[in-house]
Amino acid sequence: WCTERGAAPGSVFGLKEAPEVRYRQWNIHDADATVIFGDVRSAGSQLTAQETARTGKPLLLNPTAEELLDFLRACQVHVLNVVGNRASVDPDVEASVRRVLTEALQALLKEGADR
Repeated sequence: WCTERGAAPGSVFGLKEAPEVRYRQWNIHDADATVIFGDVRSAGSQLTAQETARTGKPLLLNPTAEELLDFLRACQVHVLNVVGNRASVDPDVEASVRRVLTEALQALLKEGADR
C-alpha cells in the first residue's frame, strides 16, 4: 500500500506495494474486484474505471462499509484493488478509506470466526 509519503506498513491485511510500471493494469488484473474512493471524475479514477470495464472486473465507487461488505460477498472477492485520490487532493480520504475498509474487513473476519 502506498501513499504520497511512500510505502505504508502492510502487515495488518497483508497489503503490498505494486511495481511502478503498469501498476494500475497489474493491480486490476491481479484483483478479483476494484473499489474507488474519492473523486471518481479524476484522471486516475477514470483510467481505473475504463480498465475494469475492459477486463470485465467488478467495480464499486465510494461505498459505505455495509455496501463494501455486500460487494465483497456478492462478488466473492478474495483480492481487492483499493484506489483513490491522493491526500493532497482530498485530505480526508485516508481516514475515510481506513474506516470503511476496517469495518467491512472486520465484519468478514467475524463471519468467518462464527462459522
